[in-house]
Amino acid sequence: ADGGIDGILYTSVIGKDEELSETALSIKIESTKFNKDQLYVFKGNMERENINVGIVVTKEGLSPDAKPEKERINQNTDITIGHVLLANIIEGTIDAKNIKINPYI
Repeated sequence: ADGGIDGILYTSVIGKDEELSETALSIKIESTKFNKDQLYVFKGNMERENINVGIVVTKEGLSPDAKPEKERINQNTDITIGHVLLANIIEGTIDAKNIKINPYI
């Protein structure tokens, strides 16, 4: 709930280095949106753990201040952060844009 790393997946980033890499997972299933401060905490934890790919899973989505900041991080750093709504996972329609989740590891 604080933007920390809640788990690790293995993914590849389409268009970048498509080899499997550790991917940090942050899950927020509260009734508030994932905000910019939580995004900064998540990014900082990723940097500390030397993880360059992250996925934020939320119930309510990203706050208006987090959306452009996520895009800025993706465009201007070596870190790639995707966002997935919990409802999409439940429906089986996961779309983290350019992050490909490997279900076999």
